[in-house]
Amino acid sequence: MSEEEMAASAKQMSVLSEHQYTIFQDPDVEKYDDTSWTDWVLERGYTREQTETRMHRFALDALFNWPHEISTYINFMSIRLLGGIPGYYLTNGPYGEVIVDPIAGYFRQLGGNIEMYHKLTDVRHDGRRITALRFSRPDYLFHDHGDEEWEAEVRVLPGSVVVDDFDDAILTLPVDSFRELNKGDEAFWKGFPGIENLRAVCTLSWQMWTAEKVLPVDSCINALEEPLPMVIDYKNLRDEYRNDDRIGSALEWVGQENSFEDTSDEEIKELTLNCFLTIPGARDPRDKGIIHESFRRNGSNHKRYLLTDPGTTKYRPHTITHLENMYMAGDWIRNEVDVPTMEGAVCSGYAAAEEAVKD
Repeated sequence: MSEEEMAASAKQMSVLSEHQYTIFQDPDVEKYDDTSWTDWVLERGYTREQTETRMHRFALDALFNWPHEISTYINFMSIRLLGGIPGYYLTNGPYGEVIVDPIAGYFRQLGGNIEMYHKLTDVRHDGRRITALRFSRPDYLFHDHGDEEWEAEVRVLPGSVVVDDFDDAILTLPVDSFRELNKGDEAFWKGFPGIENLRAVCTLSWQMWTAEKVLPVDSCINALEEPLPMVIDYKNLRDEYRNDDRIGSALEWVGQENSFEDTSDEEIKELTLNCFLTIPGARDPRDKGIIHESFRRNGSNHKRYLLTDPGTTKYRPHTITHLENMYMAGDWIRNEVDVPTMEGAVCSGYAAAEEAVKD
């Protein structure tokens, strides 16, 4: 950082420190949801130039909102979430095996049945309770079993399966997938007013394992250039990479494609690597043996991520719905965390399960 940048950063930190109570403890921070983060800091001493720094933009990058504004309420909640723990916690191993498999195994142990690769297409109801759920199978002709990205709205094969042997249902669909349900059903949608005001973004992910170490630190580096402003080297953070002598660095970049929709994968990779090489001590992965690579543009409805625009929290559904036996869970559902994160999804899942048990 130059002396000018360091001075600007110090000024920004002093402005924020003056308002620590509001940010970390005020019980009524939801009142700031209609205010953008940029407007909030400008009203409290930031200059317009300071809102253009990478430090300021990190708040938007961290929740995939850049170049859109972010709700001040959501940013406060994200700062509280990260500020309350002494570091970062990562799954030590593949996410599915460490987190999902034990839950699925316990569910089966209780007598549950898991049907893979079905798409919920309709929720049948009598205006008071849901009576059945209709599922269809995705049409793999337009996906090629993982070799091609899914379309925004996944096509389904003819025919369907109707399930009606249940007491309660918990829907955990992402917001764009949820909006595909029950088109034209006014009795269903009257319980979700304003949901059309919620937007989602296409996130990007680029994984790359190299034979030699290319990043000098074992941590997350932020404030790089868009569209992939964050990179982390998992080599010494997870046993599966730490104990694999073939891997020198296990890199993953993340971001979102807004403003880069018409930029090709290869062009984004080139932009990303050029920025990566500005990190002191970083080495060019292309010269150090790339042994694995996966680039994803998560544009399908079931993979898109909630955009936390100012003023939109009030349109997010709650766990309890207007249909007595239908509950909602997911990172975009209102919960005690309220930030679209795995922590928020877990909190809403607990709430939904507790309500179903009470019912």
